[in-house]
Amino acid sequence: MNFKEIKIKELIDFIESDFYKTSDIIPISRQRAISQAKNPSGNANDVALILALDESEKIIGYIGMLPGIITIDNFSYYWNSCWWVDSEKGKMAAMPLFYKMLKISNQKMIFFDLSEKTKAIIENFNFQTKTIDGFRCFLRFNFHAKLSNKNSFFKAIKSLLLLTDCGLNLFRSIPLFFWNIATHLENKSMKEIDNEAEIFITKFKDTQLIPTQKNKINWIVKYPWIITQPNLQEKELSKRYFFSWISNSFSNKLLKVFKNQQIVGVLFFTFRDGDMKLPYSFFYNQDIDLIVQIIYQVAIENHAMSFTTFNASITERISSKRHPFIFLKKIRKYIAYPKYCINLGIENKTIQDGDGDVVFC
Repeated sequence: MNFKEIKIKELIDFIESDFYKTSDIIPISRQRAISQAKNPSGNANDVALILALDESEKIIGYIGMLPGIITIDNFSYYWNSCWWVDSEKGKMAAMPLFYKMLKISNQKMIFFDLSEKTKAIIENFNFQTKTIDGFRCFLRFNFHAKLSNKNSFFKAIKSLLLLTDCGLNLFRSIPLFFWNIATHLENKSMKEIDNEAEIFITKFKDTQLIPTQKNKINWIVKYPWIITQPNLQEKELSKRYFFSWISNSFSNKLLKVFKNQQIVGVLFFTFRDGDMKLPYSFFYNQDIDLIVQIIYQVAIENHAMSFTTFNASITERISSKRHPFIFLKKIRKYIAYPKYCINLGIENKTIQDGDGDVVFC
């Protein structure tokens, strides 16, 4: 077994290579490679991808690395962005890939959305794990999408579930309509972060674990990892790539929030197949009521089926006061960071929902 490292400066050439085009396994989508090549927090020689190859130079596993910076240390860090091995040929490649990633990064890694299995692995190393609780808030009925993948029975009655959703959502539209017209909130959409928004979010720089600046958010907006209208070549490539990158719908929305004609918030929403998220939000807790009302308004106006959040202030406000959702489902995610980061004050820093590569997914 051999390892091959792909650096940021090599990503574009890699996806244009014959090796990539003819490989049985695609280790990175074209959109992700193009985006990572433009990463404003990365350097040309930073490693973005590690491949595990068998004796015939076939890919049997890979692990992704997304370089970034944090506010509590002067060194560059990495976020793990993917980890896959072949169920048969790659069994012996999983941990060597992980060790290789730790060696390249000098263990300066932060994991932002661990599965239970990966969390158990990470805990065997010198990493501190942390649980973050959140809510998935259901605004409309979406049985046909949520249940049809559960088993063959629900798949067979998907059309019936869709009709049920339509009927129930017709009734739901009435209270949502009156909820929305009762709210008159001052906000303004942006295609990218402008100077006014940049000045506002800079005020929060010292409180964030990862500095979120104008060039970073504009990079995320301009170079998404998700596509919605794949061509024939992209559809064919998706059969050889094991991470989600094609959706029926995907979009971003940037908002400035005002009170008494003064900016009091900047919100970055994503919408994917009916689920609305808030990867980045900048506001003072004194304005939480206004911010949450803006979230409700955006969800209703954009016909979101659900809203997912791990922001502690937002979840507390939603659960404690009247809201427009049908019901709230408690969810949790796991993060991990080097234990020495505790002494650097990491537990006093704000972790945004979109930190790491989560904003792209």
